[in-house]
Amino acid sequence: MKISNTVVAVLIAAGLALPHGLAQADTRLRVAVSVASESLEREVLGYARNELRRLGDVEVVDIEEDHFFHLKISHLRSTNRLGVATGHTISAVLVWVPGQEMLGNGTLPTGSRIFAGHYVHVGGPNDLRRLTDALIRNADTGPMEDERRRRRTSRGAAD
Repeated sequence: MKISNTVVAVLIAAGLALPHGLAQADTRLRVAVSVASESLEREVLGYARNELRRLGDVEVVDIEEDHFFHLKISHLRSTNRLGVATGHTISAVLVWVPGQEMLGNGTLPTGSRIFAGHYVHVGGPNDLRRLTDALIRNADTGPMEDERRRRRTSRGAAD
């Protein structure tokens, strides 16, 4: 059963019981990930999605789906003059996508996106996975971690 966060909030405020399992399903943080890379887009995207899933209360979704944060990752592979890989630079911008509750009441204009963080990591030619994992851990500080904590707290109050 899919039910909007607004309906869940109204049920909680009214003191009504939620259908079994619904509180946990609706408190998962939905994060979309996109990657721009010259040649390793698939690998970077896979590493990022896996690390986000390891957080446990994050649902990784496609960019076309509803999401709370969008993690936009850029990757560059550096090479020497002979074309031999010498390292990786990976950068990400975390963008908050305000929900309908903020847009619908006129607080923010439709289509608003709010900058929530920027992270950069540089490493050697064999460090791509380590760099991507570190990038996700850094992105999970500040606004993303705060939102995950807020959702866990509200889930505990609903139980």
